[in-house]
Amino acid sequence: MAFIQPAIDILYVANGNSLPYQNFATTGQFSLASLAAIPSDFAVSDLWVAALKATAETSLSTLLLGIAALDRGETDAARDLFERSVALKPTWLGLRQRALTAPSPDAAEADYLAAWVTGAAPPALAAEIVAFYIQHQRHAPLQRFVAALPDSALSDERVHIARARVASEQGDLDLLERLLARHFATVREGETLLDELWVALQRGRLQQALGRAPTAAELGERLRLHPVPAHLNFRMRAAED
Repeated sequence: MAFIQPAIDILYVANGNSLPYQNFATTGQFSLASLAAIPSDFAVSDLWVAALKATAETSLSTLLLGIAALDRGETDAARDLFERSVALKPTWLGLRQRALTAPSPDAAEADYLAAWVTGAAPPALAAEIVAFYIQHQRHAPLQRFVAALPDSALSDERVHIARARVASEQGDLDLLERLLARHFATVREGETLLDELWVALQRGRLQQALGRAPTAAELGERLRLHPVPAHLNFRMRAAED
């Protein structure tokens, strides 16, 4: 088996969807069945790349070569490979990878949404799209995207936080309060969005009670009585002496 060495080279990905790798490693080509499968992990070594370059060009082989190129910091080459992969056969991962190397936020947004509407993408892609919208401060498209998400994607913590952000911007304080009751497991220490949303909730509640915008002193007193709950406070804490 001339291609057994690449199989050894990518054994570490065997816990995921390894059908494409197994098929290619034993035959040197991708079968129709493996071309329909998107791997869940990726090999990027010189040995694997050389084996891919020696095979016939397919949407999957160019996608895998593009991922390897991007891993090496070869962005222009990766973008060209993703373009060729999508031209041969649009897949959610090909479109998502093209979004990562897109020349503009508008082009990236178009590819992200095209990847999502394939219906084949995992819920984690929704969280990535949400992060993209927040990074580029595209609030209106973010609201539309989140509003159309299925339940399977809404459970993701990043999507959940995005829903809270949308609720805050729309002034839906009841929904915001319900969303902030969740305990989060993947938020990193130092992130401040959750406690900022808590402050927005308290400002909104105080404005409802006063019938006007609260002063800084009034908001400060409200926060003294209703401090950020521990499950929302991920600010960095100074080390104790």
